[in-house]
Amino acid sequence: MRFSNGRYIERIADEAARGISVNVYEPVLTIQPAKLGRLEDNFDTILDKTIIYAGERHVNYEDHKTQLRIIMNLHERGHTFAIGMEMFQKPFQKDLDDYLSGALSEREFLKKTQYFKRWQFDYNLYREIIEYAKAKNIPVIALNLWTEIIKKVSTSGLDSLTDIERAELPASMDMSDEEYRKRLEDVFKQHRNHENKNFDNFFQSQILWDETMAQAIDEFLSKHPDYQMVVLAGAGHLMYGSGIPQRAYRLNKKDYVIILPGREFLDGNVADYLVTSEPLAPPTTLKLGVILNEHDGYVQIEKVVPGSIAKSTGLKKGDILVSLDDWKIEGIDDVKIFMLDKKRGEQFTIQVLRKKFLVGYREVVLKGTI
Repeated sequence: MRFSNGRYIERIADEAARGISVNVYEPVLTIQPAKLGRLEDNFDTILDKTIIYAGERHVNYEDHKTQLRIIMNLHERGHTFAIGMEMFQKPFQKDLDDYLSGALSEREFLKKTQYFKRWQFDYNLYREIIEYAKAKNIPVIALNLWTEIIKKVSTSGLDSLTDIERAELPASMDMSDEEYRKRLEDVFKQHRNHENKNFDNFFQSQILWDETMAQAIDEFLSKHPDYQMVVLAGAGHLMYGSGIPQRAYRLNKKDYVIILPGREFLDGNVADYLVTSEPLAPPTTLKLGVILNEHDGYVQIEKVVPGSIAKSTGLKKGDILVSLDDWKIEGIDDVKIFMLDKKRGEQFTIQVLRKKFLVGYREVVLKGTI
């Protein structure tokens, strides 16, 4: 601006780099509590979809109760459907089938599917869903890929896979969703020091994960065109449809609906339905009270927790676990499987190998009370 004799006479604006842009009108989202409905009020619409994606936060028991409610209502209305589960890996489908048919005990099923090694979350979170499926003859479909392949890609990328590993990959993988890539990059930045991964490899592993599950869904529905499927998977695989849903749709053009646990989501595009319920504690799995080291074919006690079942039973640091009752202990997962359905007051026998004073081990049998 120029002035002459105190008067403004001219204004000239030179070109300049753009400064900081600020949106002062960010939307303020509202919810009208009086208009909130019950999940059941929407079942006529939800349950007609070919694929029903029921998302979860893995450790939130109330999310699994919602999943079970959807499954029960589908069955009670006479629908023919299967349950697709992220929690089980495709090579263990026969073991899933054998358990549902009664050919395996629950302990054998958890051992053969390597549940506690591969998924690790408390089985009680999913137990009611599996037991309902077993009781009602509802197929359960393993959707996931080998953990080893996912981890290898996350660390070293798709190019690091062997020909044998590549044979396990889905026929096609779409990596063009830039919005999904950006969201995954935000997740990656929060955990970027974990295993020293780079983002491109991490992104490839996530797409591989999603595409594998989408292909498993498509394969089942192609072979069983009269079936619906309820897909149980982590919310991150379902949000905005970017993970599994749009990829399955690319393959089969089947209609779908996405239901997510919604307290942390206030975005109308994240899912078709957001559900919320009071937090629930899952059934308690009692702990033996030991820190264990797993070696090649045996499990050794590293530490006995004071005041624990193990302490009162007489277990000691250095003991090698041989069996709990008649259940042979070969890995840490065997201890978790044994403890899964134990109740307070139950008695058990534990056989260990205990180091002798000078050299070697001796067999020791202890009696304990849960």
